[in-house]
Amino acid sequence: MRSPLELEKLTPTEDGYIPLPLWQELLTQGEEQRELALGLRQLREVQQRQFPASFWSEMVPLERCGLMFAFEGLSDHDFAINTRIEDMLAIRITLQGEFIYHIHGHRKFNFENSRLTLACFPGNQRDTTWYQQGVDYQFINLGISRDLFLEKFDLDITRLNNPLRKFFQALDPEPLLISIPLPDSIRELARQIIDAPRKGKTRKFLLQIKGLEILCSLADIMYSLPSHPGATIPKSEKSLDAVAEIIRQEYISPPSIDQLADQVNMSRSHLTHSFRQYFGTSIMEFALELRMIKARELLHSGQHSVLTVALMLGYQNHANFTRAYRKHFGHPPSEDVAR
Repeated sequence: MRSPLELEKLTPTEDGYIPLPLWQELLTQGEEQRELALGLRQLREVQQRQFPASFWSEMVPLERCGLMFAFEGLSDHDFAINTRIEDMLAIRITLQGEFIYHIHGHRKFNFENSRLTLACFPGNQRDTTWYQQGVDYQFINLGISRDLFLEKFDLDITRLNNPLRKFFQALDPEPLLISIPLPDSIRELARQIIDAPRKGKTRKFLLQIKGLEILCSLADIMYSLPSHPGATIPKSEKSLDAVAEIIRQEYISPPSIDQLADQVNMSRSHLTHSFRQYFGTSIMEFALELRMIKARELLHSGQHSVLTVALMLGYQNHANFTRAYRKHFGHPPSEDVAR
């Protein structure tokens, strides 16, 4: 039995993202829709580009614990899936197929098949996954909020490695990425999901049970996960890292692209193209994202008004700041003022 919402049937907004305060509408419907809504609360937006028609995909709510996506198929063209996630643990189980993964504002990572990848998203983060033409993919994505994972699986955070402990204690604002060879126990559960009959009354329950078993297995191995990403990082270009560092230091009023190009001895066109390829975003978008992250941090502190934060971050008036904040986070800054 297919879930009432499938990726290929969701309708994007003008900017290509699918707003999932769609979950608010689902809460007023039947029990299955309410379960799905609970999972969607943490997954703020989904964007897909040219999703292959040959792909089979299914979205399954995991009994008020989270959400699971299962994918299988031969890609007949390159495509990408973008998401915006808040305070969430994202689990990717890749049985077959290679992909490129990018948390916006950070470097890209290349992942091979037969991997278990954990992405820990504190705060509000965007990511993109690229898939290649001619590759036969089999993978499963699961998402569960940080607080729910602690509550439902009785995780002892004192036994976790330091980066994971900081994530679950909400002490580190930076995302964490861990990739390890796929454990046999989780591989077998993922295989049962992919190979499950596509029809039948018991299908929904089978997928839910297997998804929850995966989360249980993950909780068991959390204590032995490495403290380093374990990912293959593309070779760095020092000039691009230097540009990013300049922007991090001067994001309120960053140098112009021409000024940045002069500082690292690159042409304007080469810098803009290379920066987007390396970081997955433009130079101006990179600076804007840093401003928005700082804005939310200041608002959460409860020590500044919206207007004060706007002026601190270089905006000339309340309206321009509110417009930029709403576009970035999907809600006005007033909603993030600590009370």
